[in-house]
Amino acid sequence: MAWFGPFEVRPRLAVGVSGGADSLALMLSAASWATERSGEAVALVVDHGLRAESLAEARWVEGRLGAFDIRADILTWRRDAPPGPGLQDHARRARRDLMLSWCRERGVLHLLLGHHRSDQAETIVMRQQRVATGDGVAGMSGIVETADARLLRPLLLCEPGDLRQRLRAAGQTWVEDPSNRDNRFERVRVRSRLPDDVSGILDDGAHAARARRVRDDRAACILAATVRCHPWGVLEATIGEWLSEPQAVLADVLGRVVRTISGNEYRPRTRALTALSGRVVEPGFRGATLGGCRLSVRRGRLYIFREYAAIQAPCSLKPGQTVVWDRRFRIALGPAGTDGEYRVGALGREGCAAVRDWPGLGHLDAWPAEARRGLPALRWNDTVVSVAGLTRTGLAGHPSRTIDMKIRPTNPEPLTNPRFFIASGSE
Repeated sequence: MAWFGPFEVRPRLAVGVSGGADSLALMLSAASWATERSGEAVALVVDHGLRAESLAEARWVEGRLGAFDIRADILTWRRDAPPGPGLQDHARRARRDLMLSWCRERGVLHLLLGHHRSDQAETIVMRQQRVATGDGVAGMSGIVETADARLLRPLLLCEPGDLRQRLRAAGQTWVEDPSNRDNRFERVRVRSRLPDDVSGILDDGAHAARARRVRDDRAACILAATVRCHPWGVLEATIGEWLSEPQAVLADVLGRVVRTISGNEYRPRTRALTALSGRVVEPGFRGATLGGCRLSVRRGRLYIFREYAAIQAPCSLKPGQTVVWDRRFRIALGPAGTDGEYRVGALGREGCAAVRDWPGLGHLDAWPAEARRGLPALRWNDTVVSVAGLTRTGLAGHPSRTIDMKIRPTNPEPLTNPRFFIASGSE
C-alpha cells in the first residue's frame, strides 16, 4: 500500500486497451501494480467503428479482462471523418479525446498508453520525413500533461517482441488489427521499411529530445518571469527580457502562447514562429496575427489573445447542461431552469458597452478593445448576465436573483509542459 505523508494513497489508473498485444501486456502489468497498492486500473476500450467487427472485438477484450477481475469500459466513437489517408490519425485523436474525457469525468489523473520502442522509431522516421531536424524529430514524450489527465507511456523502452513473448508465456492471446498491414496508411509503410536494429533512429530522436528539453526549460523560465496569464483567454507580457534570447527560444515561447490561447492542439509552423519571433522584439512592432491569435502592443505591453474573427459562433446552453465553447472554456449551467434562451459566445462590441459600468471590470480597460470583445459571455434572452467570472444579479423577469454558472479554461494544451521526458536506460 502506497502512502504520501500521513495520507493513504490508493492509485487509480486508466489504460488505453485496443486488444492488441502491446496494450494488453500493459494492462495486465498496470492492474498488478495497482492491485498490490490496494488501487485499481481500469481498461478503456474504444469501439472505433472503422470495421464491422470492432464492437465484437471490444466486447471480446472486455470479457478477456473480466477473467482477471479487471474492469473494462467500452467507449464508442461516432465517426465524423470521411475515409481517406488521414482517417487513422483522426481516429487516434478521437480515441485519445474519448479516454481523456472519461478520466476528467471520474477524476482519474493518469492515462497509460502502450506505445513501445518500435512505435517510437516509426514516429521519429515519420517526423523526419516532414521536418528533417528540430523538435519535431524528438519522438514521443514519456510524460505529457493535458488539461484532463497526465498521459504516460511506460513501454517506450520495450521491444514489441518481448511483450508478445510475455503474453505467450502466460497463455494469453490478443487481437491483430488488419489495418496494421494496410499500406494505404503512412505508419504501415514506414514500419515495413524499418531496419531490424532501430537504435540509430532512436539515438537521433534522443539527441533532438535533449535539445528540446534545454529549450523547454529556458522557455518555461521566460514565461514565468515575463508573462501574466488571465484565466479568460488573455496573456500580458513584458518583453524587455526577450531581447537577449536566441530566436529559437523566442519561437518556442510564442508557439506555446499561440497554441494555448487559440485552443489548438498543435503550434503554428516553425517558419512562421521564427519570422514572428524576429519581428516581436523590433522597436516598431505594433501587432500581428498567427494561428487564430492576435498579438497587440498597448502602452508598452504585449497582449496575446484570441483573434476575434476566429472565435466560435455562440452556442445554446440549457439549464443543467455543460458545453465546451471555442475549445477553450467549459461552461456549466446549474439545473435550476427558467424560461428564455441561454447562449455562450464572445462578449462583442455591443456586450462591452452593456457591461461598461459593471463593478469589478475596470481593470480590463487596459486591454486592447479586441481582447475585451473576445471575452466569454453568457447571455439570457440577449442580455449579458455573466462575463469574465462576474455574474449579474437582480435581472428583471428572471426568477432567480443569481445564476448558477461555472466556467473554467479547458485549453487542450497547457502553457508550459514538464520537461520532455526521454525514455532511456540511463535516466
